[in-house]
Amino acid sequence: MSDCKPLGRPRSTQSHQAMLQATLELLAEIGFDAMSIDGIANRAGVGKTTIYRRYKSKEELVADAIESIREELLIPNTGNFWSDIDVLIESAAQITLSSLGRKTVAMIINSASSNSQFAQIYVTK
Repeated sequence: MSDCKPLGRPRSTQSHQAMLQATLELLAEIGFDAMSIDGIANRAGVGKTTIYRRYKSKEELVADAIESIREELLIPNTGNFWSDIDVLIESAAQITLSSLGRKTVAMIINSASSNSQFAQIYVTK
């Protein structure tokens, strides 16, 4: 019986977070259409191949980056519906109060309305 080792290096969590952050920053700064995998890789300090090992397209990467922000919103369960709504709104406000958060939300809306492939990937995320 032989020990099977996975081929290649393990995926770096740090690289992945850098990719997501770079994607969100570029989305907010220049928008979906103007950003490129080259630009994301450069900003994140990773190679394009690192990105393409994880994502098939720019749309998929952007949708995952957006999802990473959305995951920060925890759905509360205080036992009272109205208290849950208050906590949820407060959490959402914290994300959108940041400059990056506001710009990103605006770019998501703009990108989804002008790029059907992005809209489809984002909706199914």
